[in-house]
Parts: sequence; structure tokens; C-alpha cells
Amino acid sequence: MKIKRIIAFLFFLALISSQVYAGNDLVSGMNSLSLDDFFVFSGRNSDRDRLIANSFNLPEFRMYDKGQLVNNKDGDNYHVFKTFFSISDDFKDKDLTLYICLFDMPVIISLNDIIIYKRGLRPQTDNIYSTGEIAAAHIPLENGLIKYDEKNNLIIEVFPQFETSSLPEISIADYRHNSAKVFFKNLLNIYLVLAAQFLGMLVAIYHFGSFFARGCKDPKYLFFSFLSFSFALAYSNIGFSFDFKYYIVLVKLTRAFQLLSIGFYLLFIIESSGLLLSKKKYIMAIFILYSIVCAAYIAVQKDKAAINDAFSLMTNIYMIPALLFCIIVPVTSIILKKGYMMVPLLFTTLIVSGASLRDMLRLSAETMPFFWYAPYAFLFLVIVIYGILVYEESSLFKNFKRYVPADLVIQLINQNITADLGGKQQELTVLFTDISKFTSIVEKMEPDRVVQDLCVYFESISKIILAEKGTIDKYIGDAVMAFWGAPVPMENHASRACHAAISVQSNLRNLFDQWDNLGKVPFLTRIGIHTGNVLVGNLGYKERLNYTVIGDTVNVSSRLEGINKVYGTEIIISDSVYNKCSDDFEFRLLDRVSLLGRNEGTNIYELIAFKDGIGKREKTINEYYETGLKYYFDQNWPEALKYFNTVIKYRQNDMPAQLMRGRCIQYKKNPPSKEWDGVYSQTVK
Repeated sequence: MKIKRIIAFLFFLALISSQVYAGNDLVSGMNSLSLDDFFVFSGRNSDRDRLIANSFNLPEFRMYDKGQLVNNKDGDNYHVFKTFFSISDDFKDKDLTLYICLFDMPVIISLNDIIIYKRGLRPQTDNIYSTGEIAAAHIPLENGLIKYDEKNNLIIEVFPQFETSSLPEISIADYRHNSAKVFFKNLLNIYLVLAAQFLGMLVAIYHFGSFFARGCKDPKYLFFSFLSFSFALAYSNIGFSFDFKYYIVLVKLTRAFQLLSIGFYLLFIIESSGLLLSKKKYIMAIFILYSIVCAAYIAVQKDKAAINDAFSLMTNIYMIPALLFCIIVPVTSIILKKGYMMVPLLFTTLIVSGASLRDMLRLSAETMPFFWYAPYAFLFLVIVIYGILVYEESSLFKNFKRYVPADLVIQLINQNITADLGGKQQELTVLFTDISKFTSIVEKMEPDRVVQDLCVYFESISKIILAEKGTIDKYIGDAVMAFWGAPVPMENHASRACHAAISVQSNLRNLFDQWDNLGKVPFLTRIGIHTGNVLVGNLGYKERLNYTVIGDTVNVSSRLEGINKVYGTEIIISDSVYNKCSDDFEFRLLDRVSLLGRNEGTNIYELIAFKDGIGKREKTINEYYETGLKYYFDQNWPEALKYFNTVIKYRQNDMPAQLMRGRCIQYKKNPPSKEWDGVYSQTVK
């Protein structure tokens, strides 16, 4: 907001300064150089010798009415302004300067028959050439130049090739006053335009690269790049001096790109509007071809008069219609598509249209404005579009961080990790969640209610996973798959996964308590966690990538989630997770199982709480269970039953203890074979 206010303030100052003319008493006791006091002679270069010989005292001089200058179509133009002024003797000790505003034509300024300033003339000669330099200046008036308390004669000779601009603001004041005035005048008329051109070039390069970085799939970035580039070239004649042989080339360049900048802006608006989807490519192709033809028509002209005539024609048949479409398209998009992002573009278009039309009409009338409105309007336009694209990118970032934590996205960018096909073997921790009896639950619910409750459920889980720097791989029906340790490596990935699992269950219990009070059906969630090597990377094909993990570790994690059904538990982790996190959490060894699809047995553990998250009594009960499990593996059924019964005595709803007691009773009646190794085989997911 501060930047916008500063730009608005500078733009306001520029508008005010562009309208200021002499006529104010800058120094008390000094006659101002009012334009009403000037006389003007209009003729040809051949008249100069005659004027000099007569000390610029010819009857052809007339009172200057501040209007446009007479223009000879052959370019042989010569005008002389003269006035008289007096300064009080009180200012002899002052450092005075002559201030002259922006002047876009060769000029010679004489004071009391002494030449004090030349611009746009060849060195060592008085031969003129056209110049693109339009800068305010202050000219020191040294001792001896001014006659105090007497009449002073000021002569201004101008040699325009084609320009018909009126005499700009001119005055005499102390050095410091004029120095500051020159600085601010040039700041608002030249330096800011040059800075805007430089900014336009940087923006063009950046978004041209962004277009390719996005796989050439978002033309908005390409059109904005060309718009910024065109804007930079459209005013390349401002603030520079150049020889006549390059002048026509530069005039062609500026006029052509003034035209093209409007064209690329229209293309950007069409691409952003969401309109004309089926015919957009054809419309754009035709318009681009038309733009090239119009720009080429300007480029083939031979002289400045012809260029201005051509530009005047293009103003009527190209730029004005293009600007009208730049207004119509956003309005249509806002009404039909509710494209409210087009509102700032519409507002900016109105500013650009007004400024461009003002400058174009001046140029088409063969008049060089003292102040250009369009560069500042286009600078404002570039800033607005840049802000829109940044907002869109930040929205994409916000959407992306729903799947990957924001700091991981930043690290990916900082590490320059690209989205290319391929992957690598890496140790990660994978987590699976699933809802118990989900199908039977949703059969009794309205579809809208199912979607609504699932969204709340997924949000509760996903926020915790992302907070623990996990990567959400996918949602599979009512299940969630996530992993830790990629794309940015982390040493404690197993611990973070366990932390997330406990937090998920705790958060869901709070959520389901609220649901129960509202009469909603709560979900029972099971979680499985396993650490192991996986293939992680971008899989798919070059146009559609999915950053995911594959491998046996994923299958084990899914099987661990499913085996919760057997033991009536909520979170089961593998032996590999336990080995990494045994010092950080409370676990209970549940059993030794061979998971579905695997032959070898492995220990599985119930993840209970954070370290010291349970009381001494609960720890003792869990120790009874693990002691009973030890006797179970030793086939000492009576001792095992003793400990499992003790667990049930103190914790009647302990499903694993009830399960193991049932097995002990069964094996006590029908002992297993000698080859029995205590491994339970998972038969269902």
C-alpha cells in the first residue's frame, strides 16, 4: 500500500508540474519571464543570417500567443522567441540561473547577444540535427551577463524538424531554487520514465523465463513479457540524444512499440479473461498478424512526417479499437464469468486508455508533449499486472502447501529441485490411515453429509501431518497416505510420523466428541507406520507428474494399518520404527506377525503415547502384557494366561490381551506343532 501511495503521489506531482508555466515571481524584485511577454518569429533556416544581422529586430516578430508553432512540411523550420526583462540591483551578489523546461528540439539561447546555451547542434557548427533529448536545465548566469536595473534581451532560437510544441516554462531564479526545480522536473519526466523502462526490461526477462519454466503452458507470462518489453522500447527516445541518421530509426521504433504495447496488453487480457475459450487461439492469431502488419506499416515510412501520419492512422484503426476491447473484455468477464480479478485490470485500462489517447492525440497532431502521461500509466499497469501474477503464484503456493508444508516448498525452491521424471532410493517413513467400517457408515448418510464430514475429517488429519512437515501423498477414498523424509531429507522422520499419529488420534477424539453431541456418527481411525527404503520421486509422464513413493515399505505400512482390526488397536508401528523411536514414545510389543503377502515374521508394536505420557500403573499393565507375550512365545500357556488375565483384570477393554488369552486357551487345549515359531499370519487387509 505504501508503494502505491508513493507512486500516486509522484504521479500527482507530475500532473501538477506539467501544467505549471512561468508567471510567478520566483525572486522578489525580478521580472518573471511570462510567455505573454515573448515575441515570436516563424520562418526558415535561411532567415537566420538576416535576423542575426538585424540583431533580431525585424518587423515580422509578433506577440506570442502560446499556441503551436508554424510548421513547414519540408522540415525547414526556424523560430525565434525574444523578450526583455529587468532585475533589481539588489541581486548582484546572488547566484542566478535561467531555468528552461523540457525542450524537444535543437535550441540556442542568447542573453544580451551572448550565446549561453546550445542543445541539439553539431559540435563546432550551427548545423542542426533532431534530438530526442527532452530535459529541463538550469543555465548559470555569470557576472557580466546580466545588466542590473536595465533592460536585458533574451533570445531563444529553435530548429524543429517537425515538432510544433509551444515554448515551455522558462524563468530566472537563484541557483538553489532552479537546481531543485530541474531535479524534480526531470525526475518526474525523464528519470522516472528511464527507471520504468529499466524495470520493464527486468520484468520482461523474468516473465519470459517464467513462461518457459512453466513448460510454455501459460501464455499470460509470455504476453506480459512482450508487453513489458514493448513498453520499455515505446519510450526509448526519452532522455537520450542521438544523431540524425539514427533519429528516424528511433522514431519508428518508439511509434511501432507504442502500438504493440497496447496489442500485447489486449492479448494478456483475453488470455486472463476466461472468455472465447473455443475460438481464442484463432482470434489471437489473427490479432497478432494484424498487429505485425500495422507495426510494419509504420516501420516502412521514410521520414518523420510520414511516420506521424502513419501513426495517426494506426491510432484510429488499431490503438483506439484495441483500447476499447481492453475495456469491453474485462467488463464482459466480470459480468459473465464473475472474474473479479479483472476489476484491477479494468481500472488500470481506463487509466492507460486516457493517458495513451491524450499522448497519441498530441503526437498525431504533430505535437511533442512537454509531459508524457502514458509512460506512468504503463508503469502503473506493469505494477498492477505484476501484482496480479504474484497473487496468482501465491495462491498456487497456498494450494500446493495443502499437500506439502510451506517450508518444504521454500526449501525445494532454494535447493533448485526441479520437477523432472525419475526418482531415487531413500529411507522414509510412511503412514497410512483408514476409517473402520466406513462403507457401512456412509450407506446410512446423505451424500452431501458424507462429503461435508469427510472434508472436516481430512482437514483435521492433514493439518497435523503438514504441521509435522509430512508430505501428503494422496487421499484414497477414506484413507490418507503420507510420508516423511522427502522431498527434503530429515533425520527424525520416524519420530515425526509417530508424533503426527498420536496427535491425529487425540485431535480426532476431540472432534468426535463434538460430533457425538451434534448427533453425528464418529469415525474410528486406524493408523499404520513403517520405515524402510522406497523409490521416491516424480512418476508419471512429462505432462503429468506425481511426486510419490513406491516400494515394499508402502505395502507394509498399509498392512500394519489393516492389522489394527485384529488387535482392536488404533496405531501399529513396525520393528524398524520402534528401533528409531523407542526412547521418545511409549510402545507395547503386540505380537510377531507375517504380514499379508510376506513370509518372514516381524515384531509389531502399539504406539501408545509420548514418552512419559502414561502413568506408572499403565506402564506396569503393559509390562504384564509383554511378560505374558514372552511366555506365549515360549509356549508356556499357563504362565502366559496368568499375565494376560492380570492385564484384563485391570483393563477389561484391552483387546490385544483378550486376543492373546484366547489363543493361549486354544493352544493349551490343542498345542501347535514343534515347528511353531509364534508368528501370526495376517490373512485379511
